Amino acid sequence: FYISPGNATGCLPCSCHKTGAVNHICNSWTGQCVCQDDSIAGQSCDHCKDLYFGFDPLAGRCQPCSCHLSGALNETCHSVTGQCFCKQFVTGSKCDTCVPSASHLDINNPLGCSKTPSQQPPPRGKVQNSSAISVSWSPPDSPNAHWLTYSLFRDGFEIYTIEDQYPYNIQYFLDTALSPYTSYSYYLETSSLSGSTRSAAVTYRTKPGAPEGSLNLSYISPISSDSVTLTWAVPSNRSGPIEKYILSCAPLDGIQPCVPYEGLETTATIWNLVPFTKYRFAVQACTSGGCLHSTPLTVTTAQAPPQRLGPPEVRKISSTELHVEWAPPMEPNGIIIRYELYMKRLRSNGETRSAESRVFQSSGWLSPYPLAESANENALEPPEPTTIITGLEPYTKYKFRVLAVNMAGSVSSAWTTGRTGESVSALSPYSLNVSWEMPADNVTRGKVVGYNVSMVSEQSPQQSSPVVFSQVLCTAKSQELSYIVKGLQPYRIYNFTISLCNSVGCITSASGGGRTLAAALIATDLDIEKDDTEKET
Repeated sequence: FYISPGNATGCLPCSCHKTGAVNHICNSWTGQCVCQDDSIAGQSCDHCKDLYFGFDPLAGRCQPCSCHLSGALNETCHSVTGQCFCKQFVTGSKCDTCVPSASHLDINNPLGCSKTPSQQPPPRGKVQNSSAISVSWSPPDSPNAHWLTYSLFRDGFEIYTIEDQYPYNIQYFLDTALSPYTSYSYYLETSSLSGSTRSAAVTYRTKPGAPEGSLNLSYISPISSDSVTLTWAVPSNRSGPIEKYILSCAPLDGIQPCVPYEGLETTATIWNLVPFTKYRFAVQACTSGGCLHSTPLTVTTAQAPPQRLGPPEVRKISSTELHVEWAPPMEPNGIIIRYELYMKRLRSNGETRSAESRVFQSSGWLSPYPLAESANENALEPPEPTTIITGLEPYTKYKFRVLAVNMAGSVSSAWTTGRTGESVSALSPYSLNVSWEMPADNVTRGKVVGYNVSMVSEQSPQQSSPVVFSQVLCTAKSQELSYIVKGLQPYRIYNFTISLCNSVGCITSASGGGRTLAAALIATDLDIEKDDTEKET
């Protein structure tokens, strides 16, 4: 007997099993019987311990579970049937047999045995640039094994292998050294000890890269004076589609920029160029991944007729000579090869007295570029921009214009006017004829009432310094245009001025001179140069 548990009074009889317990005596406090076998448990020694099953009331003992440690979840089993608790792919009372289609019983395998994995998702790709694709993938929906081997294939060739074990992770791989703008097919082969499965294939294309190869730029003849047409070949599109061409243009002298071309055509015309100017052209073929550059091409535009030629400058030398000078055109537009000077004579009232005629011509080679490009150019001198016109009439107005010629055409300047000096001609050793012309109305500024003929100086070769004086010799009428001065000495120089007078006042010309004839009647005419300033009296 043993003491009744709780607050109950009295004792309870021991309930020891007659075969499971050693005897009928139990612990007087707890009522625990002494079991006669290690497989027996319980207060009365009437059921099995853990890891045992099937209590035999006659023998008073249990059988060990004997679960296979590789296939069972643990060492316990059902207390009655002795069925062990098997892993997912294990069967049998002792969990020692793989289920159908499974194999390789493994103590480290949480599934016990392995099957062929199934439902492997395809890899996921992310295009990084023109030469790299990042690939990642997840484990199969049904791994069916605790250890997997992944093999990544690109275009049918294995490029990467990695193993993974449960619990599985997402895998990553960076595929590099790829070709630009190229499609690549990827799939996975996932293997376990029992077999393998293959995912569906996916295709990704790398981004375009900079075009490869050479880009040859050329121009189309003939070249215009204000435009150039250029062409180039389409480069290989292996690196991706060409999105645009950029044709750049720059003058070598940098004076006037030109507008570039941008588009998809392989021929372009650049307009609004300066004639006979060197330009540097270059083209780029561009994809979204970069540009391919051509070798620069230098082109000189064709010549055009020159422009902006200023009028010549006329300077009086004597009563029969004028000095004419001009500058090159401000826009030569080519090589100046010739100057032509044209002249026409005017009446005193400004009307044309004679038709224009060419009085001077000079040929040569005047390039706007400071350095000649050939030895032949170095051998040529520029055409003369100045000349002296002789054999003119005294105190007569002449108009001049200059014509500049290059290989493409010519340009004419505006007319400009010059006047020869007054004339004093010798009649004898003792007289000189002084003559003049009536000025235009804008000079007389009113009705002419007369002319004053004055002797302003006398110079003899024997005197070291001349005697200078001013003496009015004659007052001529408005219709008179000459006066004979008499009583002079042989072979001496005399200077005269003409004063034109209206009702308000007079204006005096520059001086003009002449020499009387020698006593031996040998005449020498000398025209004395006078300046252009006129002094108002």
